[in-house]
Order: sequence, then structure tokens, then C-alpha cells
Amino acid sequence: MEKIFNKIKEALVSGLKGAIGTIVRKSGSSPRSEGTRIVIFESGDIFGSIGGGRLEAEIIQKAKGVIERQKPQNIEFYLKGKDVAGLDMICGGDVEIFLEPFNPKDRVLREIIDKILELYGLGKRGVLATCLDQKSWKRGESNKFLITQDREIMGRYEEIPSEQITQLLHIPSSKIVNLGNMDYFIEPIVSIPTLFLFGGGHISLHISHIASLVGFRVVVVDDRDEFVNSERFPEASELHCIPFEEVLNRLSINSDSYLVIVTRGHLYDKTVLSQALRTNATYIGMIGSKRKRDTIYRALMDEGYTREDLQRVHCPIGLSIGAETPEEIAISIVAELIKIRAETKEGGVL
Repeated sequence: MEKIFNKIKEALVSGLKGAIGTIVRKSGSSPRSEGTRIVIFESGDIFGSIGGGRLEAEIIQKAKGVIERQKPQNIEFYLKGKDVAGLDMICGGDVEIFLEPFNPKDRVLREIIDKILELYGLGKRGVLATCLDQKSWKRGESNKFLITQDREIMGRYEEIPSEQITQLLHIPSSKIVNLGNMDYFIEPIVSIPTLFLFGGGHISLHISHIASLVGFRVVVVDDRDEFVNSERFPEASELHCIPFEEVLNRLSINSDSYLVIVTRGHLYDKTVLSQALRTNATYIGMIGSKRKRDTIYRALMDEGYTREDLQRVHCPIGLSIGAETPEEIAISIVAELIKIRAETKEGGVL
């Protein structure tokens, strides 16, 4: 979602108008989840997707009127039977899209977008509430508000009771909530998961590229200068050349972290894994055979780690897809990261 907000900010700074189409409600097997967005610019350019096909084409067409009127529109699609075929979609189900305008004079939206991007940058959380009542929107001004994890509130809102602020901040996934007799689309703003790659070898090259494409912030760590540079890892947000013995003290690892251990040898893998187990990272994966895994596990248990500790580790790493080449192995690893990320969201962990 950060990429979408960055794109909207770029447009606002450049003085461009546009519209944002957001899936706010769905049922059945509709193609994308609540909170999925598409941005349609006045020029006709688009960014993002809500599923493609005629559904998306109709939203793009209707966006022209929303931009011109500077008023939002609720659009419902009933994707059943002939409707599904007519919309060029395999999936069936109902979808409600909220199509809202944006323009560079919208002070409320500009402040909220800036704060959201600040939250992402700081790794902080919040919740965005967008009013779905078209009549409540003033021409050219967004009717939405943002609550940060520090309970700072900005945007258009009535007085919100403290207990309701707490409830909103703890909503695990995007949904419609009634506030003050009006429906609001509530979206958790969560920090982007960070993938720490321990080892800058050939497999990490492909993992970094693929993981960045699917929404992970990538940090590469190695103890050799020539293996951690921007030419080698152009997609990485951070590059660290540090001894593997010091990674726990030198890196900020938290519950939004995913750790992939692919160093150049068993000893270094064990060194990193022993530190990884002392973190609250969501995912810990280590490359290697079952024989290698068992050898490292025995050594760690001799140092005081328990079987329960070691059950956190995904080893052999990656989904079982018969991967052989570095590229295939990277795909299997990132696929497992995507799976864990999705399960974490479903489990209600922000």
C-alpha cells in the first residue's frame, strides 16, 4: 500500500488530479481483497489494479466523472453467472468499489498522506478511516481521518471516545465499521515487512529481486564488502557489512522482520541462527539439508536452546516445489515468505 500512497503524493505535489478506486466490500470469490486500490490519473494513466477485466475498465471509465465532479461514488458489481463471464473474470462474487477524487488543493488528504508515509518510514502503525457516505463529502475535500499508534488524530472527524480509538487501532484487517450512523472503511496502516538476507551470495541476488517485487523491504547482510553493494543488490533498502557474530546487536529486528539465513557455510549459519532465535521475528528460515540442519540443531541444544526454540525455524527452507537452480530456490523461498505473511494477516497480527 505504501507504493500507492507514494504515487498519490507524487501526483499531489505535481498539481495533478485523479481518482482512487478501493475495494471496500466483497463476498464470494472476488479476485482481490478489501483495501486493494487502483489510482486513475486525469491524464488517463493508471497505477495499481483491482483485478483487471471489464470490472477495472468500468471503474476507469467512471473515474472521469468523479474527477470532474470532485465527489465520490459507490459502485457495486454483482459477479454471478453471466455477469462473471461478461466481466472477463474467472472468479465469482460481489464487489463494492469506493471511487474517490483527489486534487492538489485537498489539504486534508495531503496531510493524511504525508503522515501515513511518515508512519511507514518510522515503522509505526495507525488506522485510516474513509467515510463511505457520498453526501457527507464536500466538493474537492476528502472525508477521512487517520489515527496513529500514538493516538494522534488528523483529518475530518467528530469527537471519538477513547475506548473507540482503542478498538479502531486493534482492528486486524480492512473492514466497514459504522461510526456515528455513517459507514467508514477502516484500514490498518502497518509497517512493511522487512526481509533480512544473511549472506550476499547468488541465491540472495534472486531472493532480493523477487522479494522486493512482492512488497518486502530488503536488507542484505554479509561480512564481505564485495558482496554488499548497490550494484549487486539494487533493490535493497539497506546493505550492511558486519561480522555475523554481531548481527543481533547491530540490526533492528522485530515482529515485522523475516530472516533468511543463506551464508557461505555451516558455521556462519549457526552463528546467525543462534542470534535469530533470541528475536521475535515472524519468520526464521535457514537453507540446507536435513543432515546439516540436524548437526546445527544438536550444537545449539548443547548451548541451551530447546526443541521448542528450534521449531520456529523453517529448514529446509522454502516451499517444496522441486526447486534446483538458484532462481527456482529463490522463488520457493519467497513463496514461503508470502504464505507466512498472508497467514499472519489472517491471524489478526498487525
